[in-house]
Amino acid sequence: MAYAQTYATSAGAALKYGSKANATAVAGIVTYAEMAEGVINTITRFNWSTGYASADDYVKGILQDAATNLMAIYVISYDMSGYGRSIAETMIDVLYNGFTRDIEILKLQATQDFYAAA
Repeated sequence: MAYAQTYATSAGAALKYGSKANATAVAGIVTYAEMAEGVINTITRFNWSTGYASADDYVKGILQDAATNLMAIYVISYDMSGYGRSIAETMIDVLYNGFTRDIEILKLQATQDFYAAA
């Protein structure tokens, strides 16, 4: 089954994982994007991919932030040696905190209603 990521962008993730990322991990960014969208849709129990094009820009921003945070975590976790372990762990902590904040916002029924009304 073919899958095209809707709101997880490689450019957004690249800004978060930086220039020291492993080239093999970066080459797999489309797979990470697919995984991130699946995780977000499953955790929130809402299909954000449907109707994304007509969604409000604020909700799009939260979805993009959540997806790119998770994608960057995947890339950094693949091989931390380019960063140094301490820096990589700090980056992952910051990204994970942002991801969990975004997920909590997306889980709110009001956010889902706002998204559906757009």
